[in-house]
Amino acid sequence: MQRHFEITELLKILDYISPFELQESWDNSGLNVGSSLVVNEIFIALEATFEVIEQLPCNVALITHHPLIFKPLKRFYVQEYPANLLQPLIQKNITLIALHTNFDKTHLSRLLAQEILGFDEVYSQGYVATFRIELSHIDLVCRIKERLGLKQVFVASPQPFYRHGTLVSGAGASMIDQIQTDCLLSGDMRYHDGMIAKSLGKSIFDIRHYESERFFCQFLQRSLQEQGIQATTLESCNPFICE
Repeated sequence: MQRHFEITELLKILDYISPFELQESWDNSGLNVGSSLVVNEIFIALEATFEVIEQLPCNVALITHHPLIFKPLKRFYVQEYPANLLQPLIQKNITLIALHTNFDKTHLSRLLAQEILGFDEVYSQGYVATFRIELSHIDLVCRIKERLGLKQVFVASPQPFYRHGTLVSGAGASMIDQIQTDCLLSGDMRYHDGMIAKSLGKSIFDIRHYESERFFCQFLQRSLQEQGIQATTLESCNPFICE
């Protein structure tokens, strides 16, 4: 484990892996919390949760996918979110860095389609990854469930066979009317998204937000290793359970 890593150097390396300038204007990727110039260890998690923070020693860096601070804070009241999570981070002198929409664009959708779901001829542009499927509906559903660990997959406007698909990690319902393939795989699909897809004759698969992004840790850990940096991954669980 690498010791005494400078935060400025870590930010430069993360910017090399996934440039912060690629993030959306509403995003807050980059440094969210920090007072240390140097940290002892580096950890990676999808989210900064109480369970994750509790496992962290003092004076370390935590890199998450989702920023803890999205909007400017008008008050810091520790009984409210996100101050209730910021307080223990500050108390433990933990530096918090986020890689969100920039990492979505450079890594997440493409690697999810290619390495996790095992599709061929994967091409990516921004958030969007397109790929060749050549599977029946039943076979595609089975692959998604098996590779992502899902018990159910909600599908709107299913087709008997799919030749090409589109994937957007996280929440990609806004892309429904833009896709040029047989189907869209993404998370956070709503009732009206299904109605839109049905009217357009496009199939959409709700692969869940968490399940489509939980591989962030292993993808970033590998990218850091390629730069000679060792980081420890911590699991942050889906806040929802299926009963």
